[in-house]
Amino acid sequence: MAIVKSEKEELLDELLSLSGLSGIDIKDAPVHLLAIVDDLPEGFSDWDVLDASGNTVAHITAQCGSLPPGFDRWDLRERRGFTVAHAAASALNLPDGFAQWDLATNGWTVAHEAARSGALPADFNNWEWADDESGLTVAHVAARYGNLPADFACWHLTDNNGWTVAHQAVKFDRLPADFDQWHLTDGAGYPVAFHAQFRGTLPPDFNQWDLQLPNGLTLLQYAKEGTTMEEVLNSAKMIPSTGAVN
Repeated sequence: MAIVKSEKEELLDELLSLSGLSGIDIKDAPVHLLAIVDDLPEGFSDWDVLDASGNTVAHITAQCGSLPPGFDRWDLRERRGFTVAHAAASALNLPDGFAQWDLATNGWTVAHEAARSGALPADFNNWEWADDESGLTVAHVAARYGNLPADFACWHLTDNNGWTVAHQAVKFDRLPADFDQWHLTDGAGYPVAFHAQFRGTLPPDFNQWDLQLPNGLTLLQYAKEGTTMEEVLNSAKMIPSTGAVN
């Protein structure tokens, strides 16, 4: 009589085959593969074992959403320095009540990762946390991916180049309908409204046309003359930060 394998066993067989381990007994399968199919033994504790890519068993299990209740080794790091919490946040697998949002590698916190995936809790308020490389705040990341809360108010936060969260939101068409801080300027002195005008996303009732640009033009003059962004920047001999033209 043929042995009928479970879906989990079939998946593990496939993973073993892909890993060049066909034919070995399932009980001898690498723990990283067992983690993928959610078949780690009860009471498993060797969470820090690394695979060939530098991932720990805990990172793989976190990405698969099968960490056991009560798991507390969120600060365990893989080869690049990212924690288990980063892995869980990226896959929307953090548990309710998680609080170690400040765990970081090079300033990139778990909160940054959660801002990207949409895993931040409703009461999160440390929007100013910034990474070490560019000063990108948690708010900048949330703005990029459309994950800012409806009552967000810290539009003035900047990265190392003076690029505000509001400018980030304009760049990716994420500003809320009631946004009114059009005067905020980037590192080169250009207001949020300038970038919105260039992208054609100013609201129909916009009325702050007297906002000044670094080259001396008002926003209204810029709009009427049909000047391109490149021409304005060349005349001012300034380049906006964070790839604002893109």
